[in-house]
Amino acid sequence: MVVLTRPRDTADVVLTRPRDYEALARTVVPPITVKQVKDSIKLLESLSLIARDSRGFYKPTEKSVRTDDYVRHELIAQYQMKCLELAKTALLGNQEQPRDISTNIISVSEQGFKRVQKCLQKFRDEVRAVVRNDDQKADRVYQLDVQLFPNSKVFSQRKKHGVFST
Repeated sequence: MVVLTRPRDTADVVLTRPRDYEALARTVVPPITVKQVKDSIKLLESLSLIARDSRGFYKPTEKSVRTDDYVRHELIAQYQMKCLELAKTALLGNQEQPRDISTNIISVSEQGFKRVQKCLQKFRDEVRAVVRNDDQKADRVYQLDVQLFPNSKVFSQRKKHGVFST
């Protein structure tokens, strides 16, 4: 299992000439410092997520990085919180870059919830397949986060005073 401490680490080495840290820092959205670029490269190399090619360029060793399904670890939770912070920045920030942000609030039964979970797993698998089979040279990095979390407790079937009891 790979644990990244900062979500942007996966994005920090995409469009670089050997040791062109300043240019790389400017390509990350929002921009980061040269020190952050160097730290990220060091971390990614130590995790074997990037390696130098024959010309000295850093290249990803994988096209996508993910956690195992249902992994519950404090470091993963911290990483996911950082991803949510980046999502907030993207929502409030620069509108020039193409993006796709949506929100759905759903009411669903336990059986429906399980079906939604299966749909999300299938979707994640399909996205990974698209990325893995993309034969074009990557020219950008996107963060894809999918959250499905409760906004209520489970309602009982009987009503008390016109309100569902929990």
